[in-house]
Amino acid sequence: MEATVYLDPKSVRDNRMTLRLNDAELAVITSMAQYLGEQPATLARQLLLRQASEAFGLASNVSRDAA
Repeated sequence: MEATVYLDPKSVRDNRMTLRLNDAELAVITSMAQYLGEQPATLARQLLLRQASEAFGLASNVSRDAA
């Protein structure tokens, strides 16, 4: 197995979180992800981080690409 080298080891996403959605919630995320050409989990992470940054008043510091 070949080791992958990251520029910033702290940016490696190796922590998991379980999120349970009902059918309607999953349909919203899945439809939006398909429309945007994203993976549903990636979109959910972006939305979660954007909402968290807004809650803490950091919205201008977090771009869509960084989330």
